Amino acid sequence: MAKHTPGPWQSFADDQGHDIIAEDGAHIARVEPVNSLNPAEEQDANGNLLAAAPDLLAALKALLHQCEYMGAPADHPDMAAATAAIAKAEGKE
Repeated sequence: MAKHTPGPWQSFADDQGHDIIAEDGAHIARVEPVNSLNPAEEQDANGNLLAAAPDLLAALKALLHQCEYMGAPADHPDMAAATAAIAKAEGKE
């Protein structure tokens, strides 16, 4: 399975939406206005969330690893949620 484009990613806004661009200049995604139900504030929030995705994934992996190292029970709901979120991000869901 292919890996995602390395971060960091940034969100650049213009009148038409947000472009998510990787550090190497690769275009990752575009958040475009769909209709009046997708206001500018929501587009901003979506762009920021997408741009933070590589950092969030790395942080979640590190926290999960630390929790496992400290002996947190694998069946704890938060551990299961973290494992599921990582699997989803990596296309293993």
